[in-house]
Amino acid sequence: MRLLPVIAASLACMAIAGCKPAEQPAAQTAQTAGVSLSNARLVLPIIAGDPAAAYFTASNGGDKPSRIASIEIAGAGMVMMHDTVTEGGKTGMAMLDSVEVPAHGSVTFAPGAKHVMVEGLSEQVKPGGKVALTLILDDGAKVQADLPVESAASSQ
Repeated sequence: MRLLPVIAASLACMAIAGCKPAEQPAAQTAQTAGVSLSNARLVLPIIAGDPAAAYFTASNGGDKPSRIASIEIAGAGMVMMHDTVTEGGKTGMAMLDSVEVPAHGSVTFAPGAKHVMVEGLSEQVKPGGKVALTLILDDGAKVQADLPVESAASSQ
C-alpha cells in the first residue's frame, strides 16, 4: 500500500503537468552491455562545412570483448569511425567497420588516432551545447552519452 501514494502522484503529474514517465537511464543500458563512456566531446571544425570530430574512451567492465558496430550522433548527417594510419611516409585515414573494446579494457578515440568523423551537422549544434551519442554494439546493445560540443579553438 506504500506504493499507492507514489503511483497517484505520478498519475497526477502526467495528467496535470503533462509529465512523461521517466525512461530507463542510458547508464543502465551501458552497465548491461558492460561498456561505458568517458571523456566524450564533439569538436566542431574551424571552417564551417568541414567535418567535426568526436572523441571518447569506451571501457568494458565485462568478461567478454565487445565490438562497436556503429555510432549515431544526434543532428549529424553521417558518422564514420576512422583510424589515423601512416604508410610509406604518408599519413591518412582508414575507415573502420567496427572497433573492439577488450574485456576489462578500454579503447580511446583521440586526435591523431582512432576518431569519429561527423559530417552534415545541424546548424543547431553550437559550442557550449550537447548532442546525444549512441554506440551500437554488435550484439544490439546501445550505450548512450551526452557529448559536450566544443569549438576547435577551445579544444586546443
